[in-house]
Amino acid sequence: MRTLAQGERECALAVNRRGAISFHDVDHGDGRSAEQGKQLALSTFAGATALAQASSEPPDVLRERVTSKGGTTYAALQSLEKDGVGASFERAMHAAEQRAHALGNEFGA
Repeated sequence: MRTLAQGERECALAVNRRGAISFHDVDHGDGRSAEQGKQLALSTFAGATALAQASSEPPDVLRERVTSKGGTTYAALQSLEKDGVGASFERAMHAAEQRAHALGNEFGA
């Protein structure tokens, strides 16, 4: 296995944070139990991972292919966009990346 360079480590850490952030609300507000929310999140991640691993297409193309205009995913994505969630994720990833860089400097990684 190849060792990641400093910038690659920080990027990988930031992406991993996104997965943690994705679990933030799996058991809030929709009537599902925590276990049901967990299973839904795991199934979603497993399906997305399998699709990405089996395809040579970039993730944005895959997302477009599984999002029917007028469908439920489209409606959810439009709502997220309207609420500025994409920008919030970008800020969260930037914060995680900055912290990863600071920790790397602090511990000499």
